[in-house]
Amino acid sequence: MTLTIGALRAEPGRKTRGSLSADLGTTTVEVPLILVNGSRPGPRVVITGGVHGGGR
Repeated sequence: MTLTIGALRAEPGRKTRGSLSADLGTTTVEVPLILVNGSRPGPRVVITGGVHGGGR
């Protein structure tokens, strides 16, 4: 099965890198994303991470 998020696609046994636009109301940011698609069927995992914005 092909993984698809936005315009990013990863065929079985492949990985792809890119970014997705996120509209934050007053601005739009690009969020980096890596899709890794295994070559065999089985369980899936999602790993997310984030960093709080720094103060000025």
